[in-house]
Amino acid sequence: MNIPNKLKSLVVGDLHFGVSYEIFEEKEEVFNHINELREELSRIIEENSADRLVLLGDIKHNVPAGILNLSEILSNFFLEMKELIDVEIVLGNHDKDIEPFIPEDICLHGGEGTNLGENIGLFHGHSWPSPDTLRNELVVMAHEHPYIEEREGKGKRTTRPVWIKTRLNKNNLPERLSGALEDRNPEFVIIPAFNELATKGTVNRKIPEEWTKHHPFFRNHAIELDRAEIYSLTGNLLGELKNLRID
Repeated sequence: MNIPNKLKSLVVGDLHFGVSYEIFEEKEEVFNHINELREELSRIIEENSADRLVLLGDIKHNVPAGILNLSEILSNFFLEMKELIDVEIVLGNHDKDIEPFIPEDICLHGGEGTNLGENIGLFHGHSWPSPDTLRNELVVMAHEHPYIEEREGKGKRTTRPVWIKTRLNKNNLPERLSGALEDRNPEFVIIPAFNELATKGTVNRKIPEEWTKHHPFFRNHAIELDRAEIYSLTGNLLGELKNLRID
């Protein structure tokens, strides 16, 4: 996500370094995929002449001990990014114990989020943001890994990652958040996962009850899903979610 501001900021969520171990059998393939993600991110930074990179949570994945040396992977990644760009990090639910690998001069924010400039709030999405994060013209969240499922021909179905743009159902927010908004209702954007191997959150099918336990905005119906606008990765409007449902 590219946000116009005094600085050109690139916002990326859900790198999930290490999730590829669930897909590939060989460690070499796992490392190759992680390197591909790093190279792709570096390319996007350079092509867009970005000044600041905000990692919006879930930089790493939960990987069993002995599978990968995530400490080395993360340390090298942060040092590499520092050489390219100013970096800020908002912690996600998979980022437990990541702090020791983050250089001291990288700005670190908790799961309640932070503000970018004067009117943009950023948080990961596994927990409620702070009132200050939500009290903005635009609020950006990761965590959901949004996809839509599409039918193609004789029973064939494909999926693709999407952006979601919507508004809040303020009455379904915790009182401390709805009260902080007063008469405002920010534009609310959910960004796709940067790592295409991360679990797919297919939003145009019925969302499983178990899945919503870790997604407070879905669990509490705190966002307007039916009227949400769905965009492709290239920015094309695909339609409102209510018109894309396949249940």
